[in-house]
Amino acid sequence: MKKILLSLFSIVAVFSLYADDAWVPPLLSLILPGAGQIYNGDYVKAGVIIAAEAVLGYMVYEKYSNESDDKNVYRDLLSAAIMYSVLDAYVSKELKISEDVEGKSDTLQTK
Repeated sequence: MKKILLSLFSIVAVFSLYADDAWVPPLLSLILPGAGQIYNGDYVKAGVIIAAEAVLGYMVYEKYSNESDDKNVYRDLLSAAIMYSVLDAYVSKELKISEDVEGKSDTLQTK
């Protein structure tokens, strides 16, 4: 358990060096469900994604252990949830980067 926590801490430390890069949140979402959303500051969305991936992961496990006929449906839904998580983390980070760039323009701001 200590090795896992040390590995996760090391990954977060390395990613913090590249805080302005848009590839960091999607990569975090691939490693740990909802981590990219947490990195972006979208905590509610992260909770929903973590819960969805946990429930779908459990359903896949149950269906595969029971050799059920509808096991592929849950596997595909889990894959879709993971892809959505990665895509959402990337888009959110890109939007935050573009907001920062627009806020730092060289033009004078009028009140």
